Amino acid sequence: MAKVTAPCLSLSAKGSINKKLVFQKRPSGHAVFWNKGHADVKSGGQTTVRNRFVEAKSAWLVLTDNQKAVYNERAEEYTERGQVMTGYNLYVKEFLETTLAFSWTEQQPAGAVGKLWDTVAISADGTKFIVGVSNGRLYIYDGVVWTEHQPAGGTNKSWSAVGISADGTKFIACVATGRIYTYDGAIWTEQRPAGDSNKTWEGADISDDGLKFIVGAFAGRLYTYDGVTWTEQQPAGASNEVWYAVGISADGTKFIAGNNNGRLYTYDGATWTEQQPAGAEDKAWREVGISGDGLKFIACVYNGRIYTYDGAVWIEQQPAGAVDKYWRGVGISDDGLKFIAGAYNGRLYTYDGAVWTDRQPAGDSNAKWDAVAISGDGFKFIAGVYLGRLYTYG
Repeated sequence: MAKVTAPCLSLSAKGSINKKLVFQKRPSGHAVFWNKGHADVKSGGQTTVRNRFVEAKSAWLVLTDNQKAVYNERAEEYTERGQVMTGYNLYVKEFLETTLAFSWTEQQPAGAVGKLWDTVAISADGTKFIVGVSNGRLYIYDGVVWTEHQPAGGTNKSWSAVGISADGTKFIACVATGRIYTYDGAIWTEQRPAGDSNKTWEGADISDDGLKFIVGAFAGRLYTYDGVTWTEQQPAGASNEVWYAVGISADGTKFIAGNNNGRLYTYDGATWTEQQPAGAEDKAWREVGISGDGLKFIACVYNGRIYTYDGAVWIEQQPAGAVDKYWRGVGISDDGLKFIAGAYNGRLYTYDGAVWTDRQPAGDSNAKWDAVAISGDGFKFIAGVYLGRLYTYG
């Protein structure tokens, strides 16, 4: 039997943490076992490590054949150097090396006080953020420091929706009963898709390159920007609607939009289509998310359920059980397989491609989770509590 030793933490057979993870090649295939021996750390970290290992195995199962092939090819390089490795073992090794170092951290861009965190967004790699406070300020984290930005001037505003480009250098930010602003990496510019007037902007998103947008207004219209021109979209007809939830694909050509007092719609690059994951009836669609390729979605109903679309069918998700919740925020990874969801006066949950997990950055109690976002790879998060604190994971 060939053994493969990977330089990361593992769990011993006795339930304690050792310094190395040992893979054992068996006749039936490759499997991972917890190396026996004396523990360096007692079993206080047992649950965390074991959970991460289960997450790694689950995440491997949902990878595409092409993604697995990449790991298999890289593993061959290890084997050629005399360190026998499989693609699966390499994936688990790197997963654990990354996620075991992760933890929840309270962020204090506005100081050590509770704020009305109403909107957040995260860059593709999970290292940069933009966050907005209702009746407060707008803040950006560039990977090193938090900075207050003042596109609407040095006064408090009700920042209701934000978006961030994949590289974390471009943004969109909306004010409820105010204006829309975009940042191109150097300057803020006011955008006027609805003309020179204030609107109650509630939804916004931005393409990966930061050049295309979608925005929606409460008791107003839905607009998209293709890099040159703003265009009014009318998936529900030529009428004002409560556009609370919007999302845009990586290339900016596909969309999802939810009416907080109506229906859910998707745009495939040519046609708007009404989606009915909750049946043919109006719902309070509160938040949505869209995968990088624009083919998978997540959508939540306030005082209702969460639904995901895998490219073929809609599926009801029940992270909190088969009960209605006041879902206020959801997010989806680039591959459309991992999610985050937050309930107002409830809990915060993440989905790793296999199981939902109750996250407790604010402790083991209900909180007003109002704003959440997930990184491109689905392993890093940001979440804000309304009249509470702001947390990141990664």
